[in-house]
Amino acid sequence: MRKADKTRLLLAGICAVVSIAILYGGINFGQDLGGSFSVAVTVDKDSRKHTLGVIRKRVEGVGLAAPVVSASGSDKVVIKLARCDVGMITAVERLCRETGLLSIHLVRRDNDVLVKELWNSKSAPAGYAIESVVAGKKTAENFYIRTGDSLSSEQVAAISSFCATNLTPKSQFMLMPVQAAGKQFFRPCFVDQQPELANMGVDRAWPIRSSGGDWSVGVQLGRADKLAYREITAKHCPHGSQNNDSDTGRQFAVLVDNSLLAMTTIPAVVFDGRMFLDRVAGKDEARHLSSVCQSGTLRGVTRIEKVGLEPDLGSGVVRAMFLAALLGGLAALVTIAAVWRGYGLTIAACVAATVMLLPLGMILAAGILELISGTSGVRGVFALPVLTLWGLAGAGLALTAGVGLNVAIISRIAEEMRAGRSLDISLAGGYR
Repeated sequence: MRKADKTRLLLAGICAVVSIAILYGGINFGQDLGGSFSVAVTVDKDSRKHTLGVIRKRVEGVGLAAPVVSASGSDKVVIKLARCDVGMITAVERLCRETGLLSIHLVRRDNDVLVKELWNSKSAPAGYAIESVVAGKKTAENFYIRTGDSLSSEQVAAISSFCATNLTPKSQFMLMPVQAAGKQFFRPCFVDQQPELANMGVDRAWPIRSSGGDWSVGVQLGRADKLAYREITAKHCPHGSQNNDSDTGRQFAVLVDNSLLAMTTIPAVVFDGRMFLDRVAGKDEARHLSSVCQSGTLRGVTRIEKVGLEPDLGSGVVRAMFLAALLGGLAALVTIAAVWRGYGLTIAACVAATVMLLPLGMILAAGILELISGTSGVRGVFALPVLTLWGLAGAGLALTAGVGLNVAIISRIAEEMRAGRSLDISLAGGYR
């Protein structure tokens, strides 16, 4: 065997192993094949149309597998999720529960001093404990961590006034979620109660991953808030009118529904209304924050409930369909091998290789389409697409075309070899 042929076989083997590993990681079935979960949101009748649009934008922005958002009756919005996204139920409920009121508050100038006093006195709000974590720079850093799975309403209400009752100007104590050492921690922060800019309108928001693996969110403010944000940054940038004695800009805390989710520093006057929210707690939180920011304010939600549903085709039909496809494919391979004998075994091997390489081809095709459409930042380019009935039909069509092509090629090679030609000439003639 020539060196070039060995290289081709090696590459084909590597691609086959990658495809098998992808399949082993699990296939994401759509709602028609794998079933679904439904989240029903009851809303005021007067705001149903607005709520439907906001929820649709939010759900489509967090990278779910083919979600379906539709109106039901006069007062409900229903979100159907594929079973492969069952872990996202809590995230979807959170999207439907948050109003999405975005505001920015100044972080106190003495925030670092106040936080240091907390660590020195080992003070922690109810429901939290102090834990020291070794960060990426190999230096220990203190955080708060929850002592239980959830907080009581009294504990939540007491957080804002923790160690902040006697501060001037009036401030509130807040906890910002962060990801460290594979767990969720909380960073303490003291911010002004009075917002610098409230009920901000956002034209666009997008998650950003830095080269170091940290996540942030880019936000493009709407026209109405762009001028106001420029005036605020002019005041608090380095040597601004209210920050004249400092070479560094003031820090802003970004609040969504009065919950601290990110922070940003003002490096200079911002003229284009664009800001970047740093220290976001991981990829999921960045997707959530960007989705909530750009979808608008949600209002009129009164109740949220969820229920599991069978596949649209019925579980029995789906099992019978896959069994029929498996038995039919095996019968076709056995028939080809029996009729063509030695050449038939070659055809069967080619068909098996086509099946193994199919997932890799699906990933490449879906990745190219996502790059063209500009959605690769949501689900990621190297991800197996969701398999629905229509996708399964397309895969079957591609496989049938591959089988037919291999049969034609092997037949031509067999004819050339029966005519007494060498293997190299026969192969060249078969692929001509």
